[in-house]
Amino acid sequence: MSAYQIMTELENLSLSELKFVEERAAALAKKRMEGDPPAENWKDAIAPLIGTAVELPADMALNHDHYIYGTPKR
Repeated sequence: MSAYQIMTELENLSLSELKFVEERAAALAKKRMEGDPPAENWKDAIAPLIGTAVELPADMALNHDHYIYGTPKR
C-alpha cells in the first residue's frame, strides 16, 4: 500500500483509531531514528499489533468467517 493510499484511508478512521495510528507511527519513527531497520517480513511487521484489537466479539477467533463473510456461526 502506498503512502497516498494510507493517507486516503486515514480519513475513514474514528478518533480512537486515529490516536492508535498516531501512537504507532510515533513509535515506528523513533525506532527508525534509533537505526532500527524495517521488518523484513509481514509476520515481524504485525507482531507488535497482536492482542491490541478492541471491541471485537468474544467469539471472533472461532467465528471469524461469520463476521467477515456472513457464513453460519460454529
